[in-house]
Amino acid sequence: MKPGDVVELLVEKGVYRGRGLAREAGRVVFVAGALPGDRVRARVEKVKRDWAEARVERLEAPSPQRRPAPCAHAARCGGCAYQELAPAAQVELKRGILVESLERARVPLAGVEVGVTASPEAGWRWRGRMHVDWIDGRPRLGFREEGAHVLVDVERCLQFTPGLQALADELRNGLVADPGGLSGVRELRLAEGGDGVTRVAALAVEGRLEPGAAARLAERVPGATGLGWQGSGPGAPFVRIAGEPCVFTPRPEGVLRSHVLSFFQGNAACLDALVLRALETVSGADRVLELYAGVGLFTLPLARRASHVRAVEAAPWAVEDARHNLAEHPTVQLVEDDVLRDAHAWARGRFDAALLDPPRAGAGPEVVDALARARVGRIGYVSCDPTTLARDLRRLGEHGFALRSLHLLDLFPDTFHLEAVAALER
Repeated sequence: MKPGDVVELLVEKGVYRGRGLAREAGRVVFVAGALPGDRVRARVEKVKRDWAEARVERLEAPSPQRRPAPCAHAARCGGCAYQELAPAAQVELKRGILVESLERARVPLAGVEVGVTASPEAGWRWRGRMHVDWIDGRPRLGFREEGAHVLVDVERCLQFTPGLQALADELRNGLVADPGGLSGVRELRLAEGGDGVTRVAALAVEGRLEPGAAARLAERVPGATGLGWQGSGPGAPFVRIAGEPCVFTPRPEGVLRSHVLSFFQGNAACLDALVLRALETVSGADRVLELYAGVGLFTLPLARRASHVRAVEAAPWAVEDARHNLAEHPTVQLVEDDVLRDAHAWARGRFDAALLDPPRAGAGPEVVDALARARVGRIGYVSCDPTTLARDLRRLGEHGFALRSLHLLDLFPDTFHLEAVAALER
């Protein structure tokens, strides 16, 4: 087998990042664009000693689980990997990927049942990004093809809530109306609040956005309660155009503010379920260490349940939001710092439990080792990447932590992404 060869393959199962796994001449082949049960003709793109990568050229016999994609852009758009798989089958596939990731890392799973929370397939996304390319002086808005920089022009994304789609439509029309003044726009970041009122957009701009063009755009986007832009240079400031750059989401414990540039969970339908599962992992703890606290999604309810919460976050926009959201909760000690840099302080603290929600790269060995030194008895780990979750759970196991529960939340339907909440004790 060599690059350029075309081979016929039977796809055995799905693996992380939306690929199918097949075998050819004793070698594992990861096939982009294939689903479990497909028989395909695929062109080989990369070959290593034990594995290869290929891409589907023709579907010879489709999997019985296949269905017509609900989105017309599914064949090209890189935003979704499982549009042609029914929602129930998607969840089961992701469950298998999560379990296999932990098993491959030798994380003991005996007696651990994997709970599942599904999501509506459409209209769930209330935060998103759209790329902008300019062709012959006209803007194209959409998402990149899988494995390529080619932009797929998407007028309607089925993931978006109606409010987010309306905001995207207004921005598209605004760019079309002023190509000369707005040709430096390269990306849109969109956010909608859970209050059903606030909708904000941030433009990523190459160079600078002239005040006149910014003002004209604001007039053409009446549905935005806030609008701003940011240049492409390192440390470029956020420049407000109109309104306030934050959205607001009511929660049982109060209202959460989040800046359009702050991270916030993107699935509106499953937010309650995620918070519930995360809080369950540290239920009853009196002193809680929270790492990667963000704007305070978990911190706010923890403040009502624990006598002391040390919440650590490094991202400036998120810290500013968290200060606002937690201002009336003196039981919370908010620390603006990198989690690892702050470890010298919290590793010596007295905490009953720790809750962490790291980025896709995971916590990593140094943070895990510091957690072990902190002598917490329980850990709740919220993860958006099964491979880094498995790596960190294995290392926690080496420090004496055992996995007690695991829950999969399908926060990203039709995509290969998944969210998991793990509870550990020692």
